[in-house]
Amino acid sequence: MGYIRRFIKTKLVNNGIEMKLRIGPVSLPFHYSRLLNHIIPFPLTRLGIMFNRDPEKMRNYLRRYKLGTKEKVEIVCEQYQDKLGKNPNLREPKSFTEKLNYMKLFYENPLIPKCCDKYELKKYIKEKLGEEYSAKTLLSTSNFTVKDFETLPEEFVLKVNWSSGYNILVHDKTSLSNREKRLISTQLLEWTKPHSNSYFYSFYRGYRDLKPVVFAEEMLPNTFMAQEYKVFCFSGNPEFVLIELDPNGSNHRRVCVDLKGMKLPFSFGSYPVTEDYIIPNNYSEIIRTATILARDFPFVRVDYLTDGKRLVIGEMTFYSGGGYSIIHPEGWDNKLGSLLNIETRDWENEETN
Repeated sequence: MGYIRRFIKTKLVNNGIEMKLRIGPVSLPFHYSRLLNHIIPFPLTRLGIMFNRDPEKMRNYLRRYKLGTKEKVEIVCEQYQDKLGKNPNLREPKSFTEKLNYMKLFYENPLIPKCCDKYELKKYIKEKLGEEYSAKTLLSTSNFTVKDFETLPEEFVLKVNWSSGYNILVHDKTSLSNREKRLISTQLLEWTKPHSNSYFYSFYRGYRDLKPVVFAEEMLPNTFMAQEYKVFCFSGNPEFVLIELDPNGSNHRRVCVDLKGMKLPFSFGSYPVTEDYIIPNNYSEIIRTATILARDFPFVRVDYLTDGKRLVIGEMTFYSGGGYSIIHPEGWDNKLGSLLNIETRDWENEETN
């Protein structure tokens, strides 16, 4: 392969909707189908977008009227078993992951839907801190069309408010063909259909009643993308920060640190733990603002991007990792669970939820 690369330049290109492998003068498009669980070495089509639907969400959406409380709990327990290799106790939750799963099924707080909604969250942040802590909104609509491209700058990010990962990064609008613009519009339309709501993957209560919104944001400079700071707050108090290094690249690493930036003896997930992390100059501002935003919640994770000067809050999540994060060493799941104080109720006799 190295010998070939001397003579033929290869490059992966993703201008928004479609990946392309360029080999010299030849461009080979491809895409990934979630339903088929396979890479398709052909141009993306409108039908291909349908074949990229989340099968778990679609299955739960189609049987939504048949699912009562017990059925939803069973589905969540199956997911927990599949991802963590053990059964959760949702009658008397003790560990952090058990309590997060209890929260997503049963915990009520009228502020949570507002903060789960990635568009409405900007209003909450503006009210609590100021609009400078959010990425600038360039457009918002319930029905994005090809004509909307005319109002947008050369680079921007398109998002849908009610699920993680519903993002399209456009780095050069002028290079988009009309076909690519139509595909982007089709994808956004697909992401606003009811079955695409995060609620239907694992019954995240905060997402249940959200209405879909498509919005465009400014593209942040690369200086914001090297590290992400996720502040875990319990009863309104930041307790630790999960730092993600190169989160969108090929060398994704993680480390958990305390409020002074010192490494802690536990980790989340399967990504390598690193010693090579940076505590930004505005770290104290991250902690201060997270304290303000977390004030009304038993648990919330506040996610930040920064270039060391400006802070941008990307998300507030009440179900970190979906409640399925593997925590090492295992005993820390219970230690962190002791920080999360929620009252539980007898849900087993409820008919619906």
